[in-house]
Amino acid sequence: MIAYSGSFRTEEGKIIIKVDIAWDESWIATEQVRSFRIDGDNLHIDAAPQPYANFGGRVMRGILVWRREGRASN
Repeated sequence: MIAYSGSFRTEEGKIIIKVDIAWDESWIATEQVRSFRIDGDNLHIDAAPQPYANFGGRVMRGILVWRREGRASN
C-alpha cells in the first residue's frame, strides 16, 4: 500500500501535494510533485522514479489513471 494525503495546488501540468499524513513518515511535511493531464474523462497522474521504503527502497514509478463515471446531466 502507498497512501498520503494533504492540500494541493496545480502549476503547469503538475500537481503539488503538501503532505499531512503518509504511509512513509519521511514524506510528512514534504511536497510531492506529480505530472498530470486530463484526457476526456481520464485523469493521468505520473510520479517520477524514486525509491519506495515499502518496497525495500527499490526505485519505482507510480502511474495512476482515474476515470470519471456517471456524470449527472443538467
